[in-house]
Amino acid sequence: MFNIKICGITNPADARAVIESGADAIGLNFYGKSLRHVTVEQAKEVVAVLNPQMTRVGVFVDQTPDEINQIVESCQLDAVQLHGNQDAQFIEQVECDNIILAIRWTTRDQMMADQLSTMFCRVRTILLDSQVGKQFGGTGAAIPWSDTVDVTFALPLILAGGLNKDNVREAISTVRPNGVDVAGGVENFPGKKDPELMNQFVAEAKSAMAETTPKNRSLG
Repeated sequence: MFNIKICGITNPADARAVIESGADAIGLNFYGKSLRHVTVEQAKEVVAVLNPQMTRVGVFVDQTPDEINQIVESCQLDAVQLHGNQDAQFIEQVECDNIILAIRWTTRDQMMADQLSTMFCRVRTILLDSQVGKQFGGTGAAIPWSDTVDVTFALPLILAGGLNKDNVREAISTVRPNGVDVAGGVENFPGKKDPELMNQFVAEAKSAMAETTPKNRSLG
């Protein structure tokens, strides 16, 4: 799948900067209430400048399976990241082989981790984000990393929530995820990335991941 994702890309210039940074995935947010929302046409403009090696992830919040499938096809997406209240029946209708299920961390209960990993047989990756009210990610708040130390998932784990160049090394060494996801931590303001912050974040993340063995199954 990917190791480092820059999420909330809204324009081709930022997409080119992601490529230069060395990240291997971008996130395109199709949630209408997000400050980083893109239309299908804007997403196509972003995708047009990407190289084939870059993983293209669509971020969705409670859109219908039909809407998601249409966008996946139109924008040539490689993966679908689901936030919201999807059940197993919903996920079965999503026509994408790479499904990422985003969950908001509220407990260190191992049973919760096991249930989420086995309930949805088509989910390939878990994305762990912070719980801030009823918001669906992108809050800039970090989860309590130490709470995850004794919890393992049966699926590869992507860590999100409040990451930046100054804390990503500690986050990776504590949680030992398979990958990381950042949005606000590399921005000048929501929807506009800072190339230097992206470069620094990716460098720190790559260095930390080279020194850390993920505790979950490897990404494929």
